[in-house]
Amino acid sequence: MVAAEDRESISFVVELCGTIRKCQPSEREMDADELARIQSTLSATLADAKNRAATAGTDEEFRKIVKHARVMRKMLEQGIRESSDLITAELDDFCAAADHQIAVLRQLAALPSTRSRPR
Repeated sequence: MVAAEDRESISFVVELCGTIRKCQPSEREMDADELARIQSTLSATLADAKNRAATAGTDEEFRKIVKHARVMRKMLEQGIRESSDLITAELDDFCAAADHQIAVLRQLAALPSTRSRPR
């Protein structure tokens, strides 16, 4: 079950993934296309978070992006659990790399807000 504080992020992520359904991920089984959309969106969100940290620092918007990445990772994990026949070595490797990147981004988000200096 998804935590109550993540519901806003889930609605945002569901819209980003191209599905406008407003349902909890646990209420339906994900198919390969939906897993691919979440994977693609998660990849873009991680890149966005890194770019935000480099250009604007670790501000509130950065923290929001990191939270969205964490929620997407939870959704991907749940989809994988529900559809174990869709797991590929590539998806497994992606998940491991995403977990590492999210851990690093969470450490940055825990630091006081910073602003990058103009170059």
